[in-house]
Amino acid sequence: MKLRNFSLVTALTASALFGCSAEQNPSAGEKDSSVSFNLLAGDVSIAAIDYDLNTQAGADVVNGSIQVPDDDSQHVPLLGIQSLGSGDYLLLLSATGTRPSGATVSCTSATTASPLGTPFHLNPGEQNHFVGDITLRCTETNQVDTTGSATADVSVVVDVINVGGVVEPFTYGPRNVKGKKNGSLCEFTPKVHIKVAGTHTGITYSWAAPAPDGTLTMNATNTEGDYQCVSNGTKTLTLTGTSGGQSTSKSITVNCDASACSFECGNGIKEGTEQCDDTTPHCNQATCTIVPVCNDGVTDTGECEPPGTATCSATCVPLTPSCGDGFVTGSEQCEPPGTLVCSSTCQNIVGCGNGVLESGEQCDNGTGNSNTTPGACRTNCTNPSCGDNVVDTGEQCDPPTSGSCSATCQTVSARHVACHDCLVANANLGEYQTTSCDTVAACTAVQNCAIDKDCFSPVAAVCWCGITDIDACRATSFTFPPPTTALNCVPELTAGYSNPTSNVDATDRLFLDIYPASPAFAILNVVEAFAPECAASCL
Repeated sequence: MKLRNFSLVTALTASALFGCSAEQNPSAGEKDSSVSFNLLAGDVSIAAIDYDLNTQAGADVVNGSIQVPDDDSQHVPLLGIQSLGSGDYLLLLSATGTRPSGATVSCTSATTASPLGTPFHLNPGEQNHFVGDITLRCTETNQVDTTGSATADVSVVVDVINVGGVVEPFTYGPRNVKGKKNGSLCEFTPKVHIKVAGTHTGITYSWAAPAPDGTLTMNATNTEGDYQCVSNGTKTLTLTGTSGGQSTSKSITVNCDASACSFECGNGIKEGTEQCDDTTPHCNQATCTIVPVCNDGVTDTGECEPPGTATCSATCVPLTPSCGDGFVTGSEQCEPPGTLVCSSTCQNIVGCGNGVLESGEQCDNGTGNSNTTPGACRTNCTNPSCGDNVVDTGEQCDPPTSGSCSATCQTVSARHVACHDCLVANANLGEYQTTSCDTVAACTAVQNCAIDKDCFSPVAAVCWCGITDIDACRATSFTFPPPTTALNCVPELTAGYSNPTSNVDATDRLFLDIYPASPAFAILNVVEAFAPECAASCL
Protein backbone atom coordinates (compact mmCIF):
# COMPACT_ATOMS: atom_id res chain seq x y z
CA MET A 1 0.00 0.00 0.00
CA LYS A 2 1.51 3.35 -1.00
CA LEU A 3 0.77 6.13 1.48
CA ARG A 4 1.42 9.77 0.58
CA ASN A 5 1.95 13.23 2.12
CA PHE A 6 3.92 12.57 5.28
CA SER A 7 5.39 15.49 7.16
CA LEU A 8 8.44 15.20 9.38
CA VAL A 9 6.19 13.18 11.71
CA THR A 10 3.86 11.41 9.19
CA ALA A 11 0.33 10.49 10.27
CA LEU A 12 -1.80 7.45 9.23
CA THR A 13 -5.42 7.66 10.44
CA ALA A 14 -7.76 4.65 10.85
CA SER A 15 -11.40 4.80 11.84
CA ALA A 16 -12.16 1.80 14.10
CA LEU A 17 -15.58 0.37 14.94
CA PHE A 18 -15.84 -2.64 17.23
CA GLY A 19 -18.96 -4.76 17.78
CA CYS A 20 -18.64 -7.34 20.55
CA SER A 21 -20.38 -9.80 22.79
CA ALA A 22 -21.29 -8.50 26.20
CA GLU A 23 -20.21 -11.63 28.07
CA GLN A 24 -17.28 -11.25 30.45
CA ASN A 25 -16.18 -14.89 30.05
CA PRO A 26 -16.39 -15.78 26.34
CA SER A 27 -16.72 -19.32 24.96
CA ALA A 28 -16.50 -20.93 21.53
CA GLY A 29 -19.02 -19.87 18.90
CA GLU A 30 -19.90 -16.45 20.36
CA LYS A 31 -20.70 -13.34 18.32
CA ASP A 32 -18.10 -11.49 16.29
CA SER A 33 -17.51 -7.76 15.79
CA SER A 34 -15.34 -5.65 13.52
CA VAL A 35 -13.17 -2.59 13.07
CA SER A 36 -12.44 -0.94 9.70
CA PHE A 37 -9.37 1.11 8.75
CA ASN A 38 -9.03 4.02 6.35
CA LEU A 39 -5.30 4.62 6.26
CA LEU A 40 -4.38 8.16 5.24
CA ALA A 41 -0.72 8.99 4.56
CA GLY A 42 1.86 9.94 1.89
CA ASP A 43 4.42 8.15 -0.33
CA VAL A 44 5.13 5.24 1.99
CA SER A 45 4.68 1.59 1.00
CA ILE A 46 3.38 -0.67 3.79
CA ALA A 47 3.13 -4.44 3.30
CA ALA A 48 1.57 -5.34 6.66
CA ILE A 49 0.23 -3.79 9.85
CA ASP A 50 0.88 -5.53 13.18
CA TYR A 51 -1.79 -5.42 15.86
CA ASP A 52 -1.67 -6.18 19.62
CA LEU A 53 -4.89 -6.37 21.69
CA ASN A 54 -4.53 -6.30 25.48
CA THR A 55 -6.69 -5.67 28.50
CA GLN A 56 -5.96 -2.39 30.25
CA ALA A 57 -4.82 -4.51 33.17
CA GLY A 58 -1.91 -5.60 30.97
CA ALA A 59 -3.11 -9.12 30.00
CA ASP A 60 -2.38 -10.06 26.38
CA VAL A 61 -5.53 -11.07 24.44
CA VAL A 62 -4.23 -11.65 20.94
CA ASN A 63 -1.76 -10.25 18.43
CA GLY A 64 -0.98 -10.79 14.78
CA SER A 65 -0.22 -9.23 11.42
CA ILE A 66 -2.64 -7.87 8.78
CA GLN A 67 -1.43 -8.23 5.17
CA VAL A 68 -2.03 -5.05 3.15
CA PRO A 69 -2.99 -5.85 -0.48
CA ASP A 70 -2.59 -3.44 -3.40
CA ASP A 71 -5.05 -0.64 -4.19
CA ASP A 72 -6.95 -2.72 -6.80
CA SER A 73 -7.89 -5.58 -4.49
CA GLN A 74 -11.02 -3.87 -3.08
CA HIS A 75 -10.98 -5.90 0.16
CA VAL A 76 -13.46 -4.82 2.80
CA PRO A 77 -11.42 -3.02 5.52
CA LEU A 78 -12.43 -5.07 8.53
CA LEU A 79 -10.88 -6.18 11.81
CA GLY A 80 -13.32 -8.64 13.41
CA ILE A 81 -13.11 -9.13 17.18
CA GLN A 82 -15.01 -12.19 18.38
CA SER A 83 -16.03 -13.27 21.87
CA LEU A 84 -14.66 -10.36 23.87
CA GLY A 85 -16.25 -9.83 27.26
CA SER A 86 -17.13 -6.44 28.67
CA GLY A 87 -14.22 -4.50 30.08
CA ASP A 88 -11.32 -2.19 29.25
CA TYR A 89 -8.97 -2.90 26.30
CA LEU A 90 -6.00 -1.40 24.49
CA LEU A 91 -5.38 -1.72 20.71
CA LEU A 92 -1.87 -1.03 19.48
CA LEU A 93 -1.08 -0.80 15.74
CA SER A 94 2.43 -0.70 14.18
CA ALA A 95 4.01 -1.05 10.76
CA THR A 96 7.24 -0.74 8.84
CA GLY A 97 7.19 1.08 5.50
CA THR A 98 9.51 2.31 2.78
CA ARG A 99 9.66 5.61 0.92
CA PRO A 100 10.37 5.89 -2.85
CA SER A 101 13.96 6.70 -1.96
CA GLY A 102 14.26 3.28 -0.33
CA ALA A 103 14.47 4.69 3.17
CA THR A 104 12.71 2.68 5.88
CA VAL A 105 10.15 4.31 8.19
CA SER A 106 8.73 2.94 11.44
CA CYS A 107 5.05 3.61 12.19
CA THR A 108 3.15 3.19 15.49
CA SER A 109 -0.13 4.25 17.09
CA ALA A 110 1.59 4.54 20.52
CA THR A 111 1.70 7.99 22.05
CA THR A 112 3.27 9.43 25.16
CA ALA A 113 -0.17 9.42 26.81
CA SER A 114 -1.06 5.88 25.59
CA PRO A 115 2.19 3.93 25.07
CA LEU A 116 0.35 0.57 25.05
CA GLY A 117 -2.24 1.57 22.47
CA THR A 118 -5.60 3.27 22.02
CA PRO A 119 -7.92 2.54 24.98
CA PHE A 120 -11.61 1.59 24.63
CA HIS A 121 -14.29 0.12 26.91
CA LEU A 122 -16.97 -2.49 26.11
CA ASN A 123 -20.16 -2.24 28.13
CA PRO A 124 -22.29 -5.29 29.05
CA GLY A 125 -24.74 -5.98 26.25
CA GLU A 126 -23.01 -3.63 23.83
CA GLN A 127 -23.09 -5.01 20.25
CA ASN A 128 -21.18 -2.25 18.44
CA HIS A 129 -18.57 0.11 19.77
CA PHE A 130 -16.94 3.00 17.94
CA VAL A 131 -13.37 3.47 19.06
CA GLY A 132 -12.58 6.51 16.96
CA ASP A 133 -9.58 7.50 14.91
CA ILE A 134 -6.29 5.70 15.42
CA THR A 135 -3.26 7.54 14.10
CA LEU A 136 -0.09 5.77 12.93
CA ARG A 137 2.93 8.07 13.14
CA CYS A 138 5.81 7.22 10.81
CA THR A 139 9.09 8.94 11.61
CA GLU A 140 11.86 9.71 9.15
CA THR A 141 14.36 12.60 9.14
CA ASN A 142 14.16 15.49 6.64
CA GLN A 143 11.00 14.43 4.77
CA VAL A 144 8.25 17.02 4.25
CA ASP A 145 4.95 16.40 2.39
CA THR A 146 1.70 18.24 2.94
CA THR A 147 -1.37 16.83 1.14
CA GLY A 148 -3.01 13.70 -0.30
CA SER A 149 -4.59 10.47 0.89
CA ALA A 150 -4.93 6.75 0.02
CA THR A 151 -6.93 3.78 1.32
CA ALA A 152 -5.61 0.41 2.50
CA ASP A 153 -8.06 -2.47 2.92
CA VAL A 154 -7.26 -4.73 5.85
CA SER A 155 -9.24 -7.29 7.82
CA VAL A 156 -8.56 -9.77 10.61
CA VAL A 157 -10.78 -11.81 12.95
CA VAL A 158 -10.04 -12.56 16.60
CA ASP A 159 -11.71 -15.76 17.85
CA VAL A 160 -11.36 -18.25 20.69
CA ILE A 161 -11.53 -22.02 21.02
CA ASN A 162 -12.55 -23.75 24.25
CA VAL A 163 -10.58 -26.96 24.80
CA GLY A 164 -11.40 -28.80 27.98
CA GLY A 165 -12.43 -25.57 29.66
CA VAL A 166 -9.33 -23.70 28.52
CA VAL A 167 -10.11 -20.71 26.28
CA GLU A 168 -7.40 -20.03 23.68
CA PRO A 169 -7.63 -16.96 21.38
CA PHE A 170 -6.73 -17.20 17.68
CA THR A 171 -6.82 -14.79 14.74
CA TYR A 172 -7.25 -15.10 11.01
CA GLY A 173 -7.52 -12.63 8.19
CA PRO A 174 -8.30 -11.16 5.84
CA ARG A 175 -11.72 -12.82 5.70
CA ASN A 176 -12.41 -11.60 2.17
CA VAL A 177 -9.86 -12.13 -0.60
CA LYS A 178 -10.55 -10.99 -4.14
CA GLY A 179 -8.87 -12.54 -7.15
CA LYS A 180 -7.34 -10.53 -9.97
CA LYS A 181 -7.00 -11.69 -13.55
CA ASN A 182 -3.41 -12.16 -14.65
CA GLY A 183 -3.36 -13.51 -18.21
CA SER A 184 -5.07 -16.88 -18.10
CA LEU A 185 -4.85 -17.09 -14.29
CA CYS A 186 -6.96 -15.80 -11.43
CA GLU A 187 -4.55 -14.82 -8.67
CA PHE A 188 -5.75 -14.34 -5.08
CA THR A 189 -3.80 -12.01 -2.77
CA PRO A 190 -3.00 -11.76 0.01
CA LYS A 191 -2.89 -15.10 1.80
CA VAL A 192 -5.15 -15.50 4.84
CA HIS A 193 -2.88 -15.46 7.89
CA ILE A 194 -3.84 -17.67 10.85
CA LYS A 195 -2.41 -17.55 14.36
CA VAL A 196 -3.26 -19.32 17.61
CA ALA A 197 -2.05 -17.59 20.80
CA GLY A 198 -0.63 -20.93 21.95
CA THR A 199 -0.23 -19.87 25.58
CA HIS A 200 -1.33 -23.25 26.95
CA THR A 201 1.37 -25.84 26.32
CA GLY A 202 -0.93 -28.76 27.06
CA ILE A 203 -3.03 -28.14 23.93
CA THR A 204 -2.04 -29.41 20.47
CA TYR A 205 -3.62 -28.08 17.30
CA SER A 206 -4.42 -29.24 13.78
CA TRP A 207 -6.05 -27.54 10.81
CA ALA A 208 -8.08 -28.81 7.87
CA ALA A 209 -8.95 -27.03 4.62
CA PRO A 210 -11.10 -28.11 1.66
CA ALA A 211 -9.02 -29.64 -1.13
CA PRO A 212 -8.56 -28.74 -3.91
CA ASP A 213 -10.23 -25.39 -3.21
CA GLY A 214 -7.18 -23.98 -1.46
CA THR A 215 -3.86 -24.75 0.17
CA LEU A 216 -3.14 -24.54 3.89
CA THR A 217 0.41 -24.31 5.24
CA MET A 218 1.04 -24.30 8.99
CA ASN A 219 4.20 -24.36 11.11
CA ALA A 220 5.40 -27.41 13.03
CA THR A 221 3.13 -26.71 16.01
CA ASN A 222 0.10 -25.77 13.84
CA THR A 223 -0.22 -22.48 15.71
CA GLU A 224 0.60 -20.12 12.81
CA GLY A 225 0.41 -20.33 9.04
CA ASP A 226 -1.35 -19.24 5.86
CA TYR A 227 -4.34 -20.27 3.72
CA GLN A 228 -4.07 -19.59 -0.03
CA CYS A 229 -7.29 -19.14 -2.02
CA VAL A 230 -7.12 -20.83 -5.42
CA SER A 231 -10.77 -20.83 -6.55
CA ASN A 232 -14.01 -18.93 -6.11
CA GLY A 233 -16.37 -19.51 -3.19
CA THR A 234 -16.75 -19.54 0.57
CA LYS A 235 -14.18 -21.88 2.12
CA THR A 236 -14.52 -23.55 5.49
CA LEU A 237 -11.36 -24.05 7.56
CA THR A 238 -11.44 -26.16 10.71
CA LEU A 239 -9.23 -25.79 13.79
CA THR A 240 -9.08 -28.74 16.19
CA GLY A 241 -7.55 -28.45 19.66
CA THR A 242 -6.72 -31.55 21.72
CA SER A 243 -5.92 -31.68 25.43
CA GLY A 244 -5.89 -34.68 27.73
CA GLY A 245 -7.68 -36.90 25.23
CA GLN A 246 -10.45 -34.36 24.70
CA SER A 247 -10.79 -32.60 21.30
CA THR A 248 -12.75 -29.54 20.26
CA SER A 249 -13.15 -28.28 16.68
CA LYS A 250 -14.14 -24.87 15.47
CA SER A 251 -14.87 -23.89 11.87
CA ILE A 252 -14.27 -20.50 10.30
CA THR A 253 -15.10 -19.23 6.82
CA VAL A 254 -13.09 -17.30 4.27
CA ASN A 255 -14.63 -15.78 1.15
CA CYS A 256 -12.55 -16.22 -2.03
CA ASP A 257 -14.12 -13.93 -4.64
CA ALA A 258 -13.14 -14.53 -8.30
CA SER A 259 -15.79 -12.25 -9.81
CA ALA A 260 -13.17 -9.79 -11.04
CA CYS A 261 -11.40 -12.47 -13.07
CA SER A 262 -14.21 -12.74 -15.65
CA PHE A 263 -13.10 -15.98 -17.33
CA GLU A 264 -15.32 -16.74 -20.29
CA CYS A 265 -15.77 -20.23 -21.76
CA GLY A 266 -15.86 -20.04 -25.54
CA ASN A 267 -13.56 -17.06 -26.08
CA GLY A 268 -10.81 -19.26 -27.45
CA ILE A 269 -8.49 -18.60 -24.50
CA LYS A 270 -7.80 -21.30 -21.87
CA GLU A 271 -8.28 -19.48 -18.56
CA GLY A 272 -8.63 -20.25 -14.87
CA THR A 273 -10.02 -23.72 -14.20
CA GLU A 274 -10.86 -24.36 -17.88
CA GLN A 275 -9.43 -27.60 -19.22
CA CYS A 276 -9.61 -26.31 -22.80
CA ASP A 277 -11.17 -23.54 -24.88
CA ASP A 278 -10.97 -24.37 -28.56
CA THR A 279 -13.00 -25.81 -31.44
CA THR A 280 -11.25 -29.18 -31.65
CA PRO A 281 -13.38 -32.33 -31.18
CA HIS A 282 -11.79 -33.12 -27.81
CA CYS A 283 -13.07 -29.88 -26.20
CA ASN A 284 -16.67 -29.46 -24.99
CA GLN A 285 -17.23 -25.87 -26.09
CA ALA A 286 -20.17 -25.41 -23.71
CA THR A 287 -18.24 -26.33 -20.55
CA CYS A 288 -14.63 -25.97 -21.69
CA THR A 289 -13.87 -29.48 -20.42
CA ILE A 290 -11.93 -32.17 -22.25
CA VAL A 291 -13.95 -34.87 -24.03
CA PRO A 292 -11.72 -37.80 -25.08
CA VAL A 293 -11.99 -38.50 -28.84
CA CYS A 294 -10.44 -41.72 -30.12
CA ASN A 295 -7.95 -41.34 -32.99
CA ASP A 296 -7.67 -37.56 -32.73
CA GLY A 297 -3.96 -37.77 -32.00
CA VAL A 298 -4.42 -36.41 -28.46
CA THR A 299 -3.85 -38.85 -25.60
CA ASP A 300 -6.46 -37.91 -22.99
CA THR A 301 -6.78 -39.36 -19.48
CA GLY A 302 -7.73 -43.05 -19.57
CA GLU A 303 -7.17 -43.58 -23.30
CA CYS A 304 -4.34 -44.40 -25.68
CA GLU A 305 -3.36 -43.21 -29.15
CA PRO A 306 -3.18 -44.20 -31.95
CA PRO A 307 -5.79 -47.01 -32.02
CA GLY A 308 -5.36 -50.39 -33.65
CA THR A 309 -1.92 -51.30 -32.28
CA ALA A 310 -0.60 -54.03 -30.00
CA THR A 311 -1.01 -51.74 -26.99
CA CYS A 312 -4.09 -49.73 -28.06
CA SER A 313 -7.46 -51.15 -29.12
CA ALA A 314 -9.59 -49.88 -32.00
CA THR A 315 -11.56 -47.84 -29.41
CA CYS A 316 -8.43 -46.38 -27.77
CA VAL A 317 -8.56 -48.65 -24.71
CA PRO A 318 -5.02 -49.50 -23.46
CA LEU A 319 -4.08 -53.15 -24.06
CA THR A 320 -1.45 -55.53 -22.72
CA PRO A 321 0.26 -57.34 -25.67
CA SER A 322 -0.39 -61.11 -25.68
CA CYS A 323 -0.27 -64.13 -27.98
CA GLY A 324 -3.47 -64.15 -30.01
CA ASP A 325 -4.01 -60.39 -30.20
CA GLY A 326 -3.08 -60.30 -33.89
CA PHE A 327 0.19 -58.39 -33.37
CA VAL A 328 3.65 -59.99 -33.37
CA THR A 329 5.33 -58.46 -30.30
CA GLY A 330 7.98 -59.36 -27.75
CA SER A 331 9.14 -63.01 -27.99
CA GLU A 332 6.36 -63.94 -30.44
CA GLN A 333 7.34 -65.16 -33.90
CA CYS A 334 3.91 -65.30 -35.51
CA GLU A 335 0.18 -64.51 -35.24
CA PRO A 336 -2.49 -65.85 -35.09
CA PRO A 337 -1.70 -68.97 -33.03
CA GLY A 338 -3.02 -72.46 -33.68
CA THR A 339 -2.35 -72.63 -37.43
CA LEU A 340 -0.13 -74.85 -39.57
CA VAL A 341 2.66 -72.30 -39.40
CA CYS A 342 2.07 -70.81 -35.91
CA SER A 343 1.95 -72.77 -32.64
CA SER A 344 -0.42 -72.11 -29.73
CA THR A 345 2.39 -70.08 -28.13
CA CYS A 346 2.93 -67.94 -31.24
CA GLN A 347 6.14 -69.68 -32.35
CA ASN A 348 6.87 -70.57 -35.99
CA ILE A 349 6.22 -74.17 -37.12
CA VAL A 350 8.91 -75.02 -39.70
CA GLY A 351 8.84 -78.02 -42.12
CA CYS A 352 6.91 -79.77 -44.86
CA GLY A 353 3.18 -79.49 -44.32
CA ASN A 354 3.07 -75.97 -42.85
CA GLY A 355 1.77 -74.47 -46.08
CA VAL A 356 4.87 -72.35 -46.62
CA LEU A 357 7.26 -73.11 -49.50
CA GLU A 358 10.64 -73.45 -47.82
CA SER A 359 14.15 -74.38 -48.92
CA GLY A 360 14.36 -77.90 -50.40
CA GLU A 361 10.60 -78.15 -51.06
CA GLN A 362 8.98 -78.25 -54.53
CA CYS A 363 5.54 -77.42 -53.12
CA ASP A 364 3.65 -77.18 -49.79
CA ASN A 365 -0.12 -76.80 -49.62
CA GLY A 366 -0.38 -77.62 -45.93
CA THR A 367 -3.46 -79.75 -45.29
CA GLY A 368 -3.89 -79.97 -49.08
CA ASN A 369 -0.83 -82.19 -49.38
CA SER A 370 -1.89 -85.71 -50.40
CA ASN A 371 -0.43 -88.97 -51.73
CA THR A 372 -3.76 -90.07 -53.22
CA THR A 373 -5.30 -86.95 -54.77
CA PRO A 374 -4.47 -86.44 -58.49
CA GLY A 375 -2.41 -83.30 -59.09
CA ALA A 376 -1.88 -82.63 -55.35
CA CYS A 377 1.41 -81.73 -53.71
CA ARG A 378 2.71 -84.92 -52.16
CA THR A 379 3.15 -85.28 -48.40
CA ASN A 380 6.92 -85.14 -48.84
CA CYS A 381 6.46 -81.70 -50.48
CA THR A 382 7.34 -82.88 -54.01
CA ASN A 383 5.32 -82.21 -57.15
CA PRO A 384 3.05 -84.96 -58.59
CA SER A 385 4.95 -87.07 -61.12
CA CYS A 386 4.86 -90.26 -63.16
CA GLY A 387 5.69 -93.10 -60.82
CA ASP A 388 4.00 -91.74 -57.67
CA ASN A 389 1.15 -94.30 -58.08
CA VAL A 390 -1.45 -91.55 -58.74
CA VAL A 391 -2.82 -90.86 -62.24
CA ASP A 392 -2.22 -87.14 -62.50
CA THR A 393 -3.12 -84.64 -65.21
CA GLY A 394 -1.36 -85.65 -68.49
CA GLU A 395 -0.93 -89.23 -67.35
CA GLN A 396 -2.99 -92.17 -68.59
CA CYS A 397 -1.73 -94.64 -66.05
CA ASP A 398 0.55 -94.97 -63.02
CA PRO A 399 2.74 -96.72 -62.03
CA PRO A 400 4.70 -97.24 -65.26
CA THR A 401 5.52 -100.88 -66.18
CA SER A 402 6.93 -102.73 -69.13
CA GLY A 403 3.38 -103.87 -69.82
CA SER A 404 0.34 -101.65 -70.34
CA CYS A 405 1.78 -98.41 -68.86
CA SER A 406 4.74 -96.77 -70.46
CA ALA A 407 7.67 -95.14 -68.72
CA THR A 408 5.90 -91.82 -69.22
CA CYS A 409 2.69 -93.13 -67.68
CA GLN A 410 0.79 -93.46 -70.95
CA THR A 411 -1.53 -96.42 -71.68
CA VAL A 412 0.08 -98.95 -74.00
CA SER A 413 -1.95 -101.46 -76.04
CA ALA A 414 -0.75 -105.02 -76.73
CA ARG A 415 0.32 -103.82 -80.16
CA HIS A 416 2.27 -100.97 -78.56
CA VAL A 417 4.01 -103.44 -76.26
CA ALA A 418 4.89 -105.76 -79.13
CA CYS A 419 6.18 -102.85 -81.26
CA HIS A 420 8.16 -101.39 -78.39
CA ASP A 421 9.72 -104.75 -77.46
CA CYS A 422 10.71 -105.29 -81.10
CA LEU A 423 12.22 -101.82 -81.42
CA VAL A 424 14.23 -102.15 -78.21
CA ALA A 425 15.50 -105.56 -79.28
CA ASN A 426 16.60 -104.27 -82.70
CA ALA A 427 20.35 -103.70 -82.82
CA ASN A 428 20.01 -100.58 -84.94
CA LEU A 429 16.99 -98.98 -83.22
CA GLY A 430 17.07 -100.15 -79.61
CA GLU A 431 19.37 -97.51 -78.13
CA TYR A 432 17.80 -94.68 -80.12
CA GLN A 433 14.31 -95.75 -79.03
CA THR A 434 15.18 -95.88 -75.35
CA THR A 435 17.19 -92.66 -75.23
CA SER A 436 15.40 -90.42 -77.74
CA CYS A 437 11.74 -91.42 -77.53
CA ASP A 438 11.01 -93.41 -74.36
CA THR A 439 12.30 -90.54 -72.22
CA VAL A 440 10.18 -87.90 -73.99
CA ALA A 441 6.45 -88.07 -73.26
CA ALA A 442 5.49 -86.16 -76.43
CA CYS A 443 7.53 -88.55 -78.60
CA THR A 444 6.01 -91.63 -76.97
CA ALA A 445 2.51 -90.19 -77.38
CA VAL A 446 3.03 -89.49 -81.13
CA GLN A 447 4.59 -92.94 -81.67
CA ASN A 448 1.73 -94.74 -79.93
CA CYS A 449 -0.93 -92.69 -81.82
CA ALA A 450 0.73 -93.42 -85.20
CA ILE A 451 0.75 -97.14 -84.35
CA ASP A 452 -2.91 -97.16 -83.20
CA LYS A 453 -4.27 -95.17 -86.18
CA ASP A 454 -1.90 -96.63 -88.84
CA CYS A 455 -1.41 -93.10 -90.14
CA PHE A 456 2.32 -93.36 -90.83
CA SER A 457 1.95 -95.53 -93.91
CA PRO A 458 1.83 -94.88 -96.76
CA VAL A 459 2.84 -91.27 -95.86
CA ALA A 460 3.47 -89.69 -92.47
CA ALA A 461 1.48 -86.60 -93.50
CA VAL A 462 -1.69 -88.60 -92.91
CA CYS A 463 -1.00 -88.23 -89.16
CA TRP A 464 -1.44 -84.45 -89.66
CA CYS A 465 -4.10 -84.14 -92.36
CA GLY A 466 -5.94 -87.42 -91.95
CA ILE A 467 -5.89 -88.07 -95.73
CA THR A 468 -3.49 -90.17 -97.82
CA ASP A 469 -3.16 -87.65 -100.65
CA ILE A 470 -0.14 -85.66 -99.57
CA ASP A 471 -0.62 -83.02 -102.25
CA ALA A 472 -4.25 -82.50 -101.26
CA CYS A 473 -3.17 -82.36 -97.61
CA ARG A 474 -0.63 -79.64 -98.25
CA ALA A 475 -3.11 -77.68 -100.37
CA THR A 476 -5.90 -77.83 -97.77
CA SER A 477 -6.96 -74.49 -96.23
CA PHE A 478 -4.82 -74.02 -93.12
CA THR A 479 -6.14 -73.76 -89.58
CA PHE A 480 -4.17 -74.29 -86.40
CA PRO A 481 -4.67 -76.70 -84.91
CA PRO A 482 -6.51 -78.64 -87.62
CA PRO A 483 -9.60 -80.67 -86.68
CA THR A 484 -8.99 -84.06 -85.07
CA THR A 485 -10.11 -87.04 -87.16
CA ALA A 486 -10.05 -90.82 -86.81
CA LEU A 487 -6.84 -90.96 -88.83
CA ASN A 488 -4.77 -88.04 -87.58
CA CYS A 489 -2.82 -87.46 -84.36
CA VAL A 490 -3.40 -83.71 -84.09
CA PRO A 491 -3.55 -83.51 -80.24
CA GLU A 492 -0.28 -85.41 -79.89
CA LEU A 493 1.48 -83.47 -82.65
CA THR A 494 0.33 -80.01 -81.57
CA ALA A 495 1.78 -80.68 -78.11
CA GLY A 496 5.19 -80.33 -79.69
CA TYR A 497 4.49 -77.71 -82.34
CA SER A 498 5.04 -73.96 -82.17
CA ASN A 499 2.29 -72.60 -84.41
CA PRO A 500 3.17 -73.63 -88.04
CA THR A 501 2.12 -71.10 -90.66
CA SER A 502 0.71 -73.58 -93.19
CA ASN A 503 0.04 -77.26 -93.78
CA VAL A 504 3.20 -77.38 -95.88
CA ASP A 505 5.15 -75.98 -92.93
CA ALA A 506 3.49 -78.44 -90.54
CA THR A 507 4.16 -81.57 -92.61
CA ASP A 508 7.76 -80.51 -93.27
CA ARG A 509 8.33 -80.34 -89.51
CA LEU A 510 7.41 -84.02 -88.97
CA PHE A 511 11.02 -85.10 -89.55
CA LEU A 512 12.83 -82.05 -88.15
CA ASP A 513 14.92 -82.98 -85.09
CA ILE A 514 13.89 -79.85 -83.16
CA TYR A 515 10.34 -81.15 -82.67
CA PRO A 516 9.32 -83.93 -80.22
CA ALA A 517 7.53 -85.94 -82.96
CA SER A 518 10.69 -86.21 -85.07
CA PRO A 519 12.31 -89.21 -83.27
CA ALA A 520 8.98 -91.16 -83.42
CA PHE A 521 8.62 -90.76 -87.19
CA ALA A 522 12.34 -91.31 -87.79
CA ILE A 523 12.15 -94.69 -85.96
CA LEU A 524 9.01 -95.77 -87.86
CA ASN A 525 10.66 -94.72 -91.13
CA VAL A 526 13.62 -97.02 -90.36
CA VAL A 527 11.24 -99.86 -89.44
CA GLU A 528 9.54 -99.53 -92.80
CA ALA A 529 12.83 -99.71 -94.70
CA PHE A 530 15.19 -101.84 -92.59
CA ALA A 531 13.29 -103.73 -89.86
CA PRO A 532 10.60 -105.79 -91.50
CA GLU A 533 10.43 -108.01 -88.39
CA CYS A 534 8.86 -105.08 -86.52
CA ALA A 535 6.59 -103.86 -89.32
CA ALA A 536 3.70 -106.17 -88.45
CA SER A 537 3.31 -104.65 -84.95
CA CYS A 538 4.52 -101.11 -85.66
CA LEU A 539 3.04 -100.28 -89.08
